[in-house]
Amino acid sequence: MIPRPSELFRHELCPGWWLVPQSPQEDSPEAAEGKKLHRAMAALVEKKPLEPLDDEQMAAVKWAWDEVQPLMVEGSECLAEMKMHGKDGSSGTIDLVVLCHDCLHLIDYKFGRADQGDVAGHLQLHQYGIYACDRWNTHVTLHLIQPRLRSHSRILAGQNVLENARAQIAGIVAKSQNATIDDLNPGSPQCDYCPGKVNCPRLSKELAVLPANAPKIATAEEMTSHMELAAIAEKWAKAVKSEAKRRLMQGEEVPGYTLASRKSSKIESIGAAYAKLKETLSREDLLLCCSISLPKIVEAVAKSKDISNAKARREVESTLGEIIVEEVSKVIKRA
Repeated sequence: MIPRPSELFRHELCPGWWLVPQSPQEDSPEAAEGKKLHRAMAALVEKKPLEPLDDEQMAAVKWAWDEVQPLMVEGSECLAEMKMHGKDGSSGTIDLVVLCHDCLHLIDYKFGRADQGDVAGHLQLHQYGIYACDRWNTHVTLHLIQPRLRSHSRILAGQNVLENARAQIAGIVAKSQNATIDDLNPGSPQCDYCPGKVNCPRLSKELAVLPANAPKIATAEEMTSHMELAAIAEKWAKAVKSEAKRRLMQGEEVPGYTLASRKSSKIESIGAAYAKLKETLSREDLLLCCSISLPKIVEAVAKSKDISNAKARREVESTLGEIIVEEVSKVIKRA
């Protein structure tokens, strides 16, 4: 077992996780978006066209690009999505490598909304720094860029820093390689995207133990514990349902459950619907049955006028004004 740099945190927090059978994982919407934005950053480096992005995504990409451009000095070599290998047999893909004549920059983007902390404690980036130092033997600066938090932390990783990181990583790997099922340690963030949570005996056992106090009579401290358990339980339940569906789709048996078809209908063309219903409904009556997507109006205006989505949005908001209603809902987030 040789951990990937992106999995080091999980090996540190739950040394035995890799002993649990892993289930295939579908990309979450957040993961799919992260990959899309990473492709956009690589396209900018390689001067290729970008995939369509909404305004918020484009703003995140632009902020990240503004942060890395000053590093790309004249004569530097820029390598996007570079696969690197370590002496220990591990490997990982670095988002951006900038090679200058007397220094080296390693950049890792995190496009999520959860704070990934400071680069000084980021083992994944330090592992990349070890790869780079072993290969090029030059000064390495590590950059952790979190565009949605408008955060860019960096550290000059000298020989002492990287050797300390090498020793820490070696200790984590050794503990994980010698782990048993007793070393499973459910919690967040290690369980969040773990492909083994469906089959994890320790997690199943913890979820089976109901809190002593119901939420309505729980103390403040108990509610914090309940919230942490609820977050893990939601992800576990989603993973269990996904695995059950995968098995049923492949013809495997899940006793007591079967696949059922859920039918939903929608009208593809409002124009075609009006053509068939105009003897019964006026155009105004038909429009009252329709909902309008503001992002789709923005896209249509941008395409019609050959302008950017950002400019089209400003025009649409200015034109429609008060008839645009913003809905605000309350959500719980970690403080």
